[in-house]
Amino acid sequence: MALRDWKNMFRRQDSDHASFLGEVAFRHEYLLVYSAYYRELTPRLQVRFQQRLSRILRKLRFYTTPAFPLQPEMVALVAGAIVQVTFGLKRFIPTYFTEIYITPASYTYPSRQVPMKGDVNLDTGIMTLSWPAVKEGFLIEDDAQNTALHEVSHCLDLETTFFGKEGYFFDQTHWEDWEKKALQRLANQSRRMVSKRTHHSKMKELFANTVEIFFERPEALLQLSPAIYGTMCQLLGQDPRRKESPIL
Repeated sequence: MALRDWKNMFRRQDSDHASFLGEVAFRHEYLLVYSAYYRELTPRLQVRFQQRLSRILRKLRFYTTPAFPLQPEMVALVAGAIVQVTFGLKRFIPTYFTEIYITPASYTYPSRQVPMKGDVNLDTGIMTLSWPAVKEGFLIEDDAQNTALHEVSHCLDLETTFFGKEGYFFDQTHWEDWEKKALQRLANQSRRMVSKRTHHSKMKELFANTVEIFFERPEALLQLSPAIYGTMCQLLGQDPRRKESPIL
């Protein structure tokens, strides 16, 4: 079914349900099961992680279909992905991408009949995620494929790019350094001329893909490109090789 039809059936969760889903004990247990990143943190940093998670959840709105009710682990993993990527940053609460649609399977759009696991929409401020893909991304910890981390990275990138200083998650100097090294990387990958639109799209995919590798296979990324790895550490304020205490 096309996502346009899915969204006609989506419903926002009521406040009582949202309150239940917000219980720290539930979130802690689910993160211990699913998130290797959270599991390796010191107890003190796990508390900090939960504090940030609670603040983020006051901002987010989750939508599912009546036949596919929202579950605590969905909230823990999706919001936890935001905390993970921004854990070393001062600013960590999204201001634009605050509505999250969770689907029971991969989905398509009328204009693009290719099954999708996740996407973000700049026009609506909606992030859509396939729950099986999100779950698999966390259960398989070292394949550098994590749908939630990937789409969260797009959200942070777009908020930084399109909303000026109020939307910056990243230090501007560090962001410009990332863009410079990303441009060099793209130039090395392809010598042929591409349109500005294609180039822009490749930059954004490169960032999201790099975030996945950075967290799930940091040693491999360091070996592949020490310069890119160093820039990512600066940009995100953390080094995931330091599993118990990654914040720089």
